[in-house]
Amino acid sequence: MDMVKVDGKEVMVVEYKGKRVLTTEQVAQVYECESIQIQQNYANNKDRFTEGKHYFKLEGEELKNLRLENFELQISPMTRTLILWTRQGASRHCKMLGTDKAWDMFDCLEENYFNPPQKEMTEAEIVAANAMRLVEQERRMAHIEFEMATIKDTQRIQSARMDTLNGVCV
Repeated sequence: MDMVKVDGKEVMVVEYKGKRVLTTEQVAQVYECESIQIQQNYANNKDRFTEGKHYFKLEGEELKNLRLENFELQISPMTRTLILWTRQGASRHCKMLGTDKAWDMFDCLEENYFNPPQKEMTEAEIVAANAMRLVEQERRMAHIEFEMATIKDTQRIQSARMDTLNGVCV
């Protein structure tokens, strides 16, 4: 699991649905407050948070899969619901906490966690990435060709049926 330094603190990178997110505990750690403050901010301002934009609420299979994929997070088996905060959600908490430290830390989160610097790719990495794109494109083309063949077969069968019906009706 990747780690990112945020103002000297090591923060484990968590991704969900292609976005970097933070657990409630991570938000509290970075903003130097207690997890209960983050939970209370959310509970008292639910109407200011939109699921899918500010946070993701994981339960059941989704939570189980996150546990398995990110065992380093050490999510308790007793946890039934887990909130993962997006950049926008972390920003809302920063505003609600209103401390200078929270504002400073959000700037650090923006720069180092949510918008990490892009590393230069080696020639081999560029070739590998292009090869992967080519393979994916070939898969899509094969699928399209299969679908087109299926449509042509269906049209041929329907045409034959129409000819048969026309022959019977004449």
